[in-house]
Amino acid sequence: MLPFPTSILVELQGGGWVFDRIKPLFLQRLCQKLSVFDPKNSLTTLTLKNYLYVDYKSSYNWPTFVSENNFSSFEDVKLVGATISKVGLARSFTSDEKALVLAELAGAKMKNKSVMDIFAEVFESFFRISDSDFCGASCPQAFGIYFLGDQFFRATPSDRHLSFVHELAHQELFLLQLVDRLVESSANESLVFAPYQGRLRPPIGRIHSLWALYRMVQHAELMSCDKRFLNKKFEQTVSSLSDNELTSFGKKLVDTAIAALQA
Repeated sequence: MLPFPTSILVELQGGGWVFDRIKPLFLQRLCQKLSVFDPKNSLTTLTLKNYLYVDYKSSYNWPTFVSENNFSSFEDVKLVGATISKVGLARSFTSDEKALVLAELAGAKMKNKSVMDIFAEVFESFFRISDSDFCGASCPQAFGIYFLGDQFFRATPSDRHLSFVHELAHQELFLLQLVDRLVESSANESLVFAPYQGRLRPPIGRIHSLWALYRMVQHAELMSCDKRFLNKKFEQTVSSLSDNELTSFGKKLVDTAIAALQA
């Protein structure tokens, strides 16, 4: 686990994001583990090396539209894509797709500059997966990559903007999981219906849903989205989690989200 700065909960309780508190600790830990001391190494490069044993060459231009040129082989491209979709096809972006992503990033920033500035600091790369039935996705093994599925290009602008916040929330919780356990080990496999996904999920999946819903509700009005549906799913997701499933830290995060939305 990473050392726990006491200010994290204070900042969360105030509604703020805590990437600037945890990302440097995670970066430092990975550099030590991988014996890498070049400060130019990105967190995406280091997480892919550490968890998937993949060499990723960051372009250091934002945003990076990932292609085979960023990897040593196309097998590595497929391996990274498989962290999100086992059936989708990892491929390069078309010029029209790139233009649409750039337009949506600009549009989202006009509506909510503060959160999109954080988004740009966290997500350095965009990764296209076709023949896939999702809008946006992310994973801890490829920290800082926003994966785009086919639904992204069929969604409304407000849904795309909300997806940016949704995946940013997942990245934040990935880091918070490095600080301390959220779920009691005895409850790891406790499957309960998750209202947002509409299927059975373990506690960690339901906490991820809750945290993403919390951040989406928090920013829904700024992103021109209807928060009534999101509020309802948030409340239902809170009800799906029982105290005996959560650690003390997990309970504090749930209570923080509830209090923030009631303020």
